[in-house]
Amino acid sequence: MAVRLYNEYIKVDPNFIPVFSRNSDRIYPDKWQSFYPHTSFKNILKDVVETLEKSNETKDRSIWMSGAYGTGKTYASFVIKHILEDSIDSITPYFIQNGMETLLARVKGVRAKGRILVVQRSASAGINTQDKLFNAIVESVRRAVSDAGLTYTGAESLSDKVLTILKHPETSAFNFQGAFNKYRGKFTEYSSVDSIVKDLEELDLEDKLSLLDTIIEVAALEGFNWRTCAKATIFLQSSLFGMNSQSILRIIRTTLLAFRRLRRHLRASVVIYS
Repeated sequence: MAVRLYNEYIKVDPNFIPVFSRNSDRIYPDKWQSFYPHTSFKNILKDVVETLEKSNETKDRSIWMSGAYGTGKTYASFVIKHILEDSIDSITPYFIQNGMETLLARVKGVRAKGRILVVQRSASAGINTQDKLFNAIVESVRRAVSDAGLTYTGAESLSDKVLTILKHPETSAFNFQGAFNKYRGKFTEYSSVDSIVKDLEELDLEDKLSLLDTIIEVAALEGFNWRTCAKATIFLQSSLFGMNSQSILRIIRTTLLAFRRLRRHLRASVVIYS
């Protein structure tokens, strides 16, 4: 009896990515096309298209995608991002190969209305407070706007305001140097205010969220209120409505409405999805 080897039956993708991320998508920009559109994904994509079509008020809704760790939520979200942002010519083969021509026609209809800006964020495990959530939303929107090549990135965000006050203490009533000395135990990784400023300027969003949260916490202990929710809402309105695109505005209005509803809900509790 002939001996058969596993590699005669099974092939391993040499570029297999166990955990898909923003960096993975940057290095392998066409990797999304390897995603198999199972029934659940098709239903999610249909819901997204229905929301963007805005055929009636019942379709004007937020969409919740859930699943256990490692089930492909992040990967699927990047596929949707590419479908909504990449050229129609580049996404068409994916739909044809997977027998989704009808859905492709609907995607084309939505895309024909104008450019769509997708704000995507993964790795939310560290977002465990309201301030971190709003910082993540605002900074993710700003990054998406910048990545899209749009020059207007909105009004001053909370991160910008914190950085300005730390660099120019004379502009604020909040004495961060004094607070830093008083609560050194909360800044064990830093030897000075200058080292904190350096990290705020250089770290990626995900890496500086905890630092921002600590600064906000210390400010609250000193009686200083950053007015996070109001500032975040103003920033989103300023950033997104400054894009000058009717199609984007139609989509963003839904986002801002959901954001306001979320803000009201979070006054009572914090819900973290990861």
